[in-house]
Amino acid sequence: MFEVQVEVPFSAAHHLEGYAGRCARVHGHRWKVRAIVRGVSAGPWGMLVDVRRLRALLESLLQRFEGCDLNLDPLFCGSNPSAENLAAEIYRLLHKAPLVGGYASAAWLQAVEVEETPGSAARFSRVATDQSSISKRPPGI
Repeated sequence: MFEVQVEVPFSAAHHLEGYAGRCARVHGHRWKVRAIVRGVSAGPWGMLVDVRRLRALLESLLQRFEGCDLNLDPLFCGSNPSAENLAAEIYRLLHKAPLVGGYASAAWLQAVEVEETPGSAARFSRVATDQSSISKRPPGI
């Protein structure tokens, strides 16, 4: 199994409504978003995806958040723009886009990880809908 990831930063403000703490006030972050693509083969050129094109796609999706208050984005109407919710929404946006430059026929978006502060991140992962597709671990592992 191969994994390829790209990371793109952006700056935005947010606050967490209903939270009893410092995050209830509007504050900003230099967020880092990682898109993780997984596949079973590296394709004919030895590449899972074209990382330049994947990065460009992620950059174009994140442009809407740059310099904004995330609470005002329609994606978060009715929910807090926490790192967890941001990871889920970016995953959904990126998942809708074709995996540009996918050299391997069996490559997919595995997860989106959002780092809110250094050392603190949330990840939204691809969910297997068919339980038979989840690999079983050998005993002792």
